[in-house]
Amino acid sequence: MTIHALHQSLLLLLKLWTHIWWNISKGRSALTSQTKF
Repeated sequence: MTIHALHQSLLLLLKLWTHIWWNISKGRSALTSQTKF
């Protein structure tokens, strides 16, 4: 595996993780706003 390929896969993982974390935090805020009512 070349350095470039490794770098690309790391970037992809970072993007994926950010996307997942963003969805989880959005879901949590939606849940908390629903329970307030």
